[in-house]
Amino acid sequence: MGIFEEETLTKQEKLNLLNEEIKRKSKMSLLIFQDRQKEIFNKIWYNEEFTPQEVFDTFGNETIELFIASAKSEQLQKDLLGDDYTELVVPYNFTLNEDGTVTVGDKIV
Repeated sequence: MGIFEEETLTKQEKLNLLNEEIKRKSKMSLLIFQDRQKEIFNKIWYNEEFTPQEVFDTFGNETIELFIASAKSEQLQKDLLGDDYTELVVPYNFTLNEDGTVTVGDKIV
C-alpha cells in the first residue's frame, strides 16, 4: 500500500474503533466530573477566606440538598470509576439539622 492510498477498514473494525473512542471519552468525562467535585469540595472544606460554616450558611435551608447531591454524585463515581475513584474525606465533624441547615463542628485531627 502506498503512502497516498487510503486504508480501508471493515465495518466491524470501524465499530470497534468507535467503541474504544466512546469508552475512552466516557471515562475522561467521569474523571473531569470527579475533578470538578473535588474543586467544589475544597472550596467548601479548605477555603482560606471562609470557614465551612460560613459557606454553608449562605445556602440556608437548602444546605441539605447540597449534601444529598454530593452523596449521589459520590455513589455514581464509585460505581462507574471503580479503582479510579478518589474518596474525599470531610475534615470536620458536622451535623445535618432537621431544618436543612448544617452545623460544622471541630476539625478532625
